[in-house]
Amino acid sequence: MRTIIIILLAIGIGCPVFEVEASSREDKSYFKNQIEKKIEQCENKGRFIYSDSINLQCYGKYSLTKALFLKKNKEQLVQTMIYENTPKKEYAIDYFLNSYFRKHTDFATNRCKSSGSEGLLSNNRKP
Repeated sequence: MRTIIIILLAIGIGCPVFEVEASSREDKSYFKNQIEKKIEQCENKGRFIYSDSINLQCYGKYSLTKALFLKKNKEQLVQTMIYENTPKKEYAIDYFLNSYFRKHTDFATNRCKSSGSEGLLSNNRKP
């Protein structure tokens, strides 16, 4: 009788662990898919680098930089989103990815600058 109770307790305690692991795998898959979708969107926006508009060229450069960052850091991003309990909402994921990108890159400080006729992609920046 005691062994049956111990076995039942062990099974009852073990079930939530399997549920958490399954939930974690589902979250991981969901977040990976969302990041891959975001990478594809950024790569599509990256085509603006061929535009005649200096502003669109800058936006294309920004988008390609972001796509590369997301590709390189996909696993870390997924783990961080799971750890921080990021909601499975598109707006929340976009906010997380944008914030993480800005915090971990210097693109915001070295982004294209408009300074008259020099254009946004000019390397001739004034201090």
